[in-house]
Amino acid sequence: MRAVIVLCVVTAACGPTMDERQPAGAARAASYLNALTTASKTPGIQYVVVNATDVVFEYVGGWADIRRQVPVDAATTMMAYSMSKTITAVAALQLVEAGKVGLDDSVERYVDSLPYGGSVTVRQLIAHTSGIPNPIPLRWVHPAVGYGSFDEKATFRAVLRDHPRLSFEAGTGATI
Repeated sequence: MRAVIVLCVVTAACGPTMDERQPAGAARAASYLNALTTASKTPGIQYVVVNATDVVFEYVGGWADIRRQVPVDAATTMMAYSMSKTITAVAALQLVEAGKVGLDDSVERYVDSLPYGGSVTVRQLIAHTSGIPNPIPLRWVHPAVGYGSFDEKATFRAVLRDHPRLSFEAGTGATI
């Protein structure tokens, strides 16, 4: 059994996953994705299915800029928002499996300048039950080009300093 990773960046919602064993799957997926953009259910879509060695299916469609009618292409940058949560969780769990991170370790062990005390754990971060404000403003996200002097660590510390209180007690609620 080969692993298939589906990465989908959509400005509204992700379409169905595609089964690489079904040759007609690519045509069905493309048809479905075309219908989403044509019916204006979502302005633009980038969708890719990969296995360990190849791109199995790729789709781009719709508008990157509706007002100017700039089409989406493979180089269009879109915000991933919550779609990166599963990828981040897998990476964190791989670190846990390798013995480099503990699920019940305080996040303070790994992150400098965390204003929330030692009550927030890695497990709570992964489960989105940490109480850390969501979303922490991402005004500092920018293209790397032209920002040679950008200090990511200082900016991260400033964001944490500006949002020093948990939204709820760690482990007692969930954020999405």
